[in-house]
Parts: sequence; structure tokens; C-alpha cells
Amino acid sequence: MPFNSDDEFPDAVPRVRLTSARLGARVLAVEAWRPTNDAILLRLEGVADRDVAATWTGAVLALHMDDLPPLADGELYLHELEGARVVDEHGAELGVCNGVRCSAGQELLTVATARGERLLNAAGETLQRYDRATRTLTVRVFPGLWDEA
Repeated sequence: MPFNSDDEFPDAVPRVRLTSARLGARVLAVEAWRPTNDAILLRLEGVADRDVAATWTGAVLALHMDDLPPLADGELYLHELEGARVVDEHGAELGVCNGVRCSAGQELLTVATARGERLLNAAGETLQRYDRATRTLTVRVFPGLWDEA
């Protein structure tokens, strides 16, 4: 599983969900975990060795929301943004967030706009605020970022 060294893997994650096109979906208990290089090694119930683990290569790993640590004021989990309305700092409608891509060590929001899909960095000054009640994400689109070539 990719690991961002700025974040911490929650100590008390009891389970993960693995989903593979070939193997389907399974919820497995986390027996142990440890950071290594730019990854986290997990020992999961029923995954006895590297050969069994290799059968899950390419699977999507997900944590249950109830197992995540509570957020501080102003924080959010990026997966919350999928399906959110996206507006700029002046309230102009930009589109809908289709999800998050992890690319070259950064998270990018994919936004479906009237001009097609656009990408936004999910860090720094781009994300201004998120209103959970209205599922509205306010962003700063820097000049030139989405200009047509």
C-alpha cells in the first residue's frame, strides 16, 4: 500500500478490505503492521506468505470509516470529496469532484467540468474549505492552470 510519510497509519486498525477484479472482495483482520521505506507492510489474517500476498497484487485496499482516527477541526479525508460540488473562491460553479488520484507522490483531485476532466493538487493553498453539510468544496484555481492551450 502506498504510504505518505507525513501521515500516520492508525495504530488500532482492526481490519482492511481488499478488492480485486480476479479475487473479489474480502475483509481481513490486521494482525500486525510496520512502516518500511515508502510503504507499509501488513500481516493479514489468512495471508500466510509472500506467494499468497502476491495474489492480491493490484488490489484496492480500503479502511472502514469507523476505524479511522477522529479528525481535528478543519481536516478532512480526501475520499469524502468524491461527488462533492466544486466552486471557486468567488462561488462560481466549476464542476463535481470525481475522486482522487495518487500520482508521483501527490494527491490530485479529478474534477468533471463543462470542458472535461481537470486536475487539482489536493495540497497547499488549492483546497480552501469543505462544507460537509452541503458537500461543497471551495478551491483556488491558480491563473493559467486550466486555461485552454
